[in-house]
Amino acid sequence: MVLDIAETPIIELLQIHGRFSFSDELDVHLRARHISIRGDNSEFNIGTPFEAYTHKARITLFGEKEENAIFFEGAWSPGSKILANAGRIGFYGTPRAKAMTRLTQVAFKDATEIFVEPGLDWVPGDRIAIAPTSFDHEGGEDRFISTYDSTTGKAVLTTPLRIYHWGQNVTSANEYNGVDLRAEVILLTRNILIAGEDVKSWGARILTSDSVELDTTGNIRMRFGQTIMDSVEIYNCSQMDSYDAALMWENAKTLQSSVTNSAIHNGLGWGVRIESSANVVFSNNVLYDFRPFGVVADYSSDLVINENVLIKVVERTTIEANWNYVDRKGGYAICAVYASSAACTNVTVNDNIAAGAPMAGFWAMMHNCDEENLSFRGNVAHSIAGTNSGGMGAIFF
Repeated sequence: MVLDIAETPIIELLQIHGRFSFSDELDVHLRARHISIRGDNSEFNIGTPFEAYTHKARITLFGEKEENAIFFEGAWSPGSKILANAGRIGFYGTPRAKAMTRLTQVAFKDATEIFVEPGLDWVPGDRIAIAPTSFDHEGGEDRFISTYDSTTGKAVLTTPLRIYHWGQNVTSANEYNGVDLRAEVILLTRNILIAGEDVKSWGARILTSDSVELDTTGNIRMRFGQTIMDSVEIYNCSQMDSYDAALMWENAKTLQSSVTNSAIHNGLGWGVRIESSANVVFSNNVLYDFRPFGVVADYSSDLVINENVLIKVVERTTIEANWNYVDRKGGYAICAVYASSAACTNVTVNDNIAAGAPMAGFWAMMHNCDEENLSFRGNVAHSIAGTNSGGMGAIFF
């Protein structure tokens, strides 16, 4: 089936058993409370690997925390406001010229203009985020572009900046052992958008999982989840005070998934969670504004987490716990949230940036000298909040 209407009514439950795609003859907006992809050869496609989607595609997931969750058969966890995949997702947006640039001049508090490199493809209405360059780990801020001059690199913002951000026209890497101290500026807008309805601080989530179920004859059937996304935007997803991240793999161990060149931003929970899964590539993405972790992987194997930029992770202020509860927090947590029990194998974490986070930019487990379970190289953390037990670029244990 090809969806070729501009906007659907709000669908209570869309179950995809077969092939479902968006027309690329017009902008399409799918609205639903729950979407599931399962069944033999079930696929949800927007664009193809050979021909990226050129119009605007939007999926909005609706619902409130108090609403009844949908319960699925097999290994899937129940959920509300969810896109649940035990088939195949293939979303291919139009690539943007560059996901990250840096300030080429200082941007002062209350400024409505910034300067970045010229030659970008920014247009009015694009959303960007600027990293902190101070001790204020919450100093990252996002703004919308009013105009951009591709010749000079001057961008006019629709609202003023809240704080100071440092920049200059040449890299500082030669002075600081290869580290560029200029503020990172990331582009958050893509032409394929998955968004949660903005209601009661309760976001949506995207879950990929393998599933075991009984067919109509009573025989056991295996379903295998696979998610391929390139140049996709995920907004207002993740569910507060839970492990339900904006983008999740849970018990997805069979097929290879990849999310690349995408933007995930503005959530009230974790950004990405990979648990009890395998064969996931998460690279060249930008993330902004999550709590209390940006990217988490545990109990998993054969992961590649490379060249991502994460800006602004903040502490939770809403969780209810007793006085001796310690809420671990930081930018990336690689096989570290559940301590030594969260064994991982063959995990690569290279050339990532954590800009503005509490306690630590990176958490990771150590391994024996004769093991090669974790490759951890070229990662950079800055503007990390200091506490009695934190303020570290990386914590290994």
